Amino acid sequence: MQVGPAKQCRDMLAPERKAASLLYFTTLMGTLLSVFVLKVRRLEESKRERYAPVLSGVIPTTSACRAQGPAAALAALLTPAPNLGPTLSTDQVQLLSLMCVVAQFAALTWYMLSYMPYGQQCAKRVISRFL
Repeated sequence: MQVGPAKQCRDMLAPERKAASLLYFTTLMGTLLSVFVLKVRRLEESKRERYAPVLSGVIPTTSACRAQGPAAALAALLTPAPNLGPTLSTDQVQLLSLMCVVAQFAALTWYMLSYMPYGQQCAKRVISRFL
């Protein structure tokens, strides 16, 4: 049976599926943020650390003396990034990504169980036995 986007959105916001849907989309955004934004920030910092000692005496640091072209691009690479908050290590970023993926899987499983008769109740019983 095919369902249109409007009906699917209404079904996702039904009381028995609302929490799982919101958790899924939140962890999806968290995963994308941790994978793309935090890793890119870390990569930029490692580039600066790698090239700064080699190029520090070659490229003028004042904005009035900067050359146009490739030299300007290298000078821009050496300019410090704005402080966007604490920097995470690569291990911390990977752990955050893994936690978001596990939470996505759990939320999607809970969402799918809401379509099965007594699916969530059975899952609650199984989980309570293991805890």
